[in-house]
Amino acid sequence: MQMKEAYDCLRNPRKRSAYDDQLATSAGYLKEATHLKFKEDTILDLNKARDDNYTGPRGPNAGPLQHFRDLEEEYYRERHRNRMLVVIASVVGCLILANIGYVWHLRRKRLSGLVGGSLDR
Repeated sequence: MQMKEAYDCLRNPRKRSAYDDQLATSAGYLKEATHLKFKEDTILDLNKARDDNYTGPRGPNAGPLQHFRDLEEEYYRERHRNRMLVVIASVVGCLILANIGYVWHLRRKRLSGLVGGSLDR
């Protein structure tokens, strides 16, 4: 019976919006911890107000949200690293091509000297 009432509540758009309004806070976050001991704070508020004695994996002086990975920062760091690899590979490739061009120029000069010298005799 409770399942039917729950589905009926979620099917009705007006009841659904009232249900969603009860779960959302003013900041737009869902309330994940609604027990009385949490005083209906959001997880973010609880994280900001937690005891400083426990620092966990984020370090002693980190900000309240720094224990989460910043994917955008990791993406830009990886992109910068890849860009440096491309620059280094380009420089090495240019040096190799310059060396090949120089050797080709010397061979051509030497061959033209040999061919031109034998025709003058």
